[in-house]
This record gives sequence, C-alpha cells and structure tokens, in this order.
Amino acid sequence: MFTSRRIATIGGDKFRDEFSLAFDGINDYIQTAGKPVDTADATYVFWMKASETGDNRVVFSHGDANIGGFAVNHHTKSKPLLYLNSSLYQYWNDAPAQDDGKWHHWAVVVDIDDMTACKLYVDGVLQTQGDRSTSGTASSYQDLRIARGDSEYWEGSMSEFAVYNVMLSASQVKTLYNGREPYNHNEGILTGNLKAWYRMGDGILDHKATTDGQGGIVCDMTNATLGNDIFGGRGNFTDNSDSYWSFGGAGASNGVIEDGVCKFNPSGSSNCSLQKAGMLTIGQMYRLDIDVTSVDSTQAAGTSLVIDDNNPYVRVSELTDGITSHTMYWRPINNTAFILYRYNIHTDGVAYDEAIQFDNLKVRPVNGNPGYMSNMIPDNFERDTP
Repeated sequence: MFTSRRIATIGGDKFRDEFSLAFDGINDYIQTAGKPVDTADATYVFWMKASETGDNRVVFSHGDANIGGFAVNHHTKSKPLLYLNSSLYQYWNDAPAQDDGKWHHWAVVVDIDDMTACKLYVDGVLQTQGDRSTSGTASSYQDLRIARGDSEYWEGSMSEFAVYNVMLSASQVKTLYNGREPYNHNEGILTGNLKAWYRMGDGILDHKATTDGQGGIVCDMTNATLGNDIFGGRGNFTDNSDSYWSFGGAGASNGVIEDGVCKFNPSGSSNCSLQKAGMLTIGQMYRLDIDVTSVDSTQAAGTSLVIDDNNPYVRVSELTDGITSHTMYWRPINNTAFILYRYNIHTDGVAYDEAIQFDNLKVRPVNGNPGYMSNMIPDNFERDTP
C-alpha cells in the first residue's frame, strides 16, 4: 500500500518520500562508482522491507559479502551479520524486522577497529549483540554496492539509503528515525559527515529505465549535478562538412551526416556505428539524451540503438515511427571511445533493413557518486514507502 509521509520544514515546505526501489533477489543491485568511506568508522542508515527469508541476503557491501558487508538472515545463524573480513564479524540476535514484510528503519554503526563497539539499531532501538569473531583487520574496501555481496543478492524494497563517516550515537540514530517520518539528510544533523544519500526514486536525477536494456540510476543527493556536454554541441550535426565524427562497423559506409541529422541507412544484417575516440573516463557515470526517428515503423521491431556493448551496453529498442526522445545512463568499464550502434535484431533468421536517424545527441557526466541500476527493469521504482 502506498503512503506518502512527510515532515514540515522551515518555511512550511513539505519533505516527502514517495518512491522506493524494489530488488528481485536474483541479480538486481546498485553499483556505485566510489567509496563513501574507505575502511573507516561509519554509519549506514536506510529504510528496508524484506520480502524473502532466505539465506545470505546481503544488504550492502564493498566488493564482497565479507568486505564491509551487512546481511540479514545470514545462512549460518539466520541473524543479522556485519562482516569486515572473513574472520572479523558481529552477529546480532534474531530480529523479526529482517523478514516480517514490513518497513523498518535500520542503522548499522561500524567501528572499524573494534567489533564489540559495532551497533545495530532497528526503528531507533538498539539490538542485542550475538556471536562475534575479532580476528584480523578489516579488508580493504572496493566501491559500495547496495543489495549485493558477491553471488548473494537482497530481495525486497529499499528507500533513503545514507552513509555517514562517523559512528552515530543512539540519540542521533533516533533523530534520523524521526518517528517514522521522512528525514532530509542534507538539512539534518551532522551534514558535514554525510558522505552519500540515495533516495531510491525521489532524487533530483533519479531515473528508471523506460525500456528493458536502458540504464537507470539513483543519484547521490550530496552532489547530484550534470557536467557539460562532452561533445560541445557537436551532436546537433548542423555542419555537414564536419569531420569530428567517424563511422565504423561492418556497415560503416551506410552512416552519413546530412540535413542536420545523423543517418544510419539500410544495410541488411550489417551494423553501423557513430564513433568518437577518447571521450570517456572509465568508471564515470554518463547520461545520454538523444532524439531518434525510425523512418519505417513496419521494420521498427528489428532495430535497436545501442551504446557500446562492451561498456556495458544500454539500448533503445523497438523504435517507433516518428521522433522519440530517450535518456539513458551508463558507466564505461572497458573503452574510452563513445560508440553508438545501429543493431539489427534477427527474428527467425530474418535480417531487418531499417533506416533510422537521430539528432540532438548530448552526453554529460553525472557528478557525485551515482548508483547504476544493474539488471533492473522499468518498473523497479515503486510508490511504496515507509
């Protein structure tokens, strides 16, 4: 059931939490491009509603389940568990909130040097510690992942995930719990210690995929801004003599810039690509905006427009007749070249000959530490909130 909860702020404005993000427990997760904290004291605060009571449900980690990872219903004891390395961990006694199908506020307080000082709060209430191991030191962190360890994924809904670079006190945790009302971390206590805040649908740049295969993001509200177009406006294709762009792929000869647009003309089963070398930064999140025209909609189901599938790819599929505008997000992991493909999709061995053209191509870096919605489908944002 959807509820929109809010609090009053100075000036009479209302702060709302209207969306959450659903994870399927199979392969859905959020991959961020950085570490809000790097093997250090911290507090992780989030709203969570579990829908599965199975084993190894990793809520967050820094590269693996036992590297800065927190799990519920951990397989050996079916209890909440904080892992800092394979022999450095803390269990808490069974918490019904981990699998009762209701929204709860969680706060995981990490003392990187002392497992006994780590704390867990549920709905502002301190939980009782259980078994622990205090051998070794914490493993070096990798980039933050939400809803994934390594091969373990979390199932349920999540909202308002925040990270502080200090150990919050019991009273501070209770302030963030805020009597079950939404809390504005950017205007709250210890804003100078707030290192990340993912609103899971309510962020100013949060964007879900509009079709399967398009990238969606949840932005970090501590620094959610877009940079300038990396092409400096050259994606308007207004200069027909401009040699700024190059064409590649087996159907390279079928690409042309004319009449103020870029065209990929029919080429049987051959793909064509628009390319610009050395434009991207590995690990940086980018936003692409583009207007696409499918010239012949009878062939449209056979064509996708794809950003380099080694990066990994995102796509506009089943293009419709006329001009449509699309927004996609992706994070290059292999190549620094921008490559935009026209892919033919084969159905029963038939190659589609589809002419498409596009305009107003713009690519901008997403600043801050945005999270990429990996393997997630268009309806993952839900109107289901605490």
